[in-house]
Parts: sequence; C-alpha cells; structure tokens
Amino acid sequence: GRCLKVDGTARLTLDNVRVHDCTHNNNGAIGETQSGATLIVRNSTLENGTTTSSKVGGLLYVQGAFEAY
Repeated sequence: GRCLKVDGTARLTLDNVRVHDCTHNNNGAIGETQSGATLIVRNSTLENGTTTSSKVGGLLYVQGAFEAY
C-alpha cells in the first residue's frame, strides 16, 4: 500500500529516513499530500514507488505543499 498520506492541515517532516518499495493502485505510491497539508523531506531518500494503474504520480502525488532539502 501507499507508504505516506498527509491530509487536512497536517505537517509531516521526514528527516534522515529512507522510504522505499511502496505500491499503490492510484496516485502517489510513496506518498500523497492533499490540499492544505505539508510534506517536508530533509536529507532523506524516497525510492521504488510504483502505481498499478495509469494514474499520475508514481512516486509522489502533491496537491498541498512540498519542500525538499
């Protein structure tokens, strides 16, 4: 399944982590950030995200805010 979903007004920070080998049948196998939510990725690795449909965003599907450092 999808590894991460950030919803509502939530704010998630990934710092020095590895998220990998995620499969989802829709958008964003590794993660989805919905409108109003924030995902911050700092010194981390996101890899091997696969969608099983023809939808968009194999790795991340971002509707909210996304920051990478």
